[in-house]
Amino acid sequence: MAIIRFAKEYLAWHYGRSLRELWRIGGNFLWFGYYFFSLPLLAHTLFAPIYRLAIEEKGGGVDIGAILGDFIVTSVMRLVGFFARAVVLAVGVLCETAFAMLFIPAFLVWFALPLLVPGLFARAIFLFF
Repeated sequence: MAIIRFAKEYLAWHYGRSLRELWRIGGNFLWFGYYFFSLPLLAHTLFAPIYRLAIEEKGGGVDIGAILGDFIVTSVMRLVGFFARAVVLAVGVLCETAFAMLFIPAFLVWFALPLLVPGLFARAIFLFF
């Protein structure tokens, strides 16, 4: 009788509390990756310059060389910022996708574990004899 009571309690725990905890842990991993890579901020500022460069004000007259230099530096910094953010954004999305793809099978295996353990035990006994 104790084994039946144990099996009932185990199954109640396995499909009750532990399933909720597993789901919560998976959500925590997704939350961590989402905020670790700052996905909303990166997506929002993807085309912003990496540093806010101010054009130096020089006294007297228009200096075409200075204006052109400032334009080139600002353009290069925008490109650097775009590529840096794009790479980090891609890695973040890839990590989130990989975790979701790994979590779904793990969650499904959790349902099958109570059936797998006795089945594997029976298979081991069969192979032993």
